[in-house]
Amino acid sequence: MSWLLAVMNAGALAGAAAAVWWGHFRYKIRFIFAGSVLTSLMFIVLGTSRQVGVMGASLFLLMLPLAMTGALFNSILQRRTPLALQGRVFAAYGQLCAFLAPLSFLVTGPLADRWMEKPWLGNDAGSQIGFLFAASGLLLLTGALWTLSSPKVRRLDADMEP
Repeated sequence: MSWLLAVMNAGALAGAAAAVWWGHFRYKIRFIFAGSVLTSLMFIVLGTSRQVGVMGASLFLLMLPLAMTGALFNSILQRRTPLALQGRVFAAYGQLCAFLAPLSFLVTGPLADRWMEKPWLGNDAGSQIGFLFAASGLLLLTGALWTLSSPKVRRLDADMEP
């Protein structure tokens, strides 16, 4: 477990370093969607794998785009929000993130340990949380592809040239 956590955090650190090194992205929304698709696919691989090496690689790649996509999303939000509303919008966004992150942990732990103990999920150790990871990946992938299908969203950063 400690090895997997180290690899996961190395992916996050590498993604943050790449965001700082790379700096400017011309088409931010495309990279955000690519990162979302990669993250969702790695959730599916993580949930369906039982080999430590595959789990480590999927955790590294899962965390890699998160810092970059988060920074790019904030950049788009900052450029698209009128100056007079930025304080309110960023405060609301920050509060939602601060509320939803711990809430996800409060929900997923009992969900995997208590309510998902049915035999149809498998009898192997970790099969419940694996199913939860794979289902989350499928939901994230569906949401990303649905959002990408909107021409308005795809053109979101088209007029934001420096």
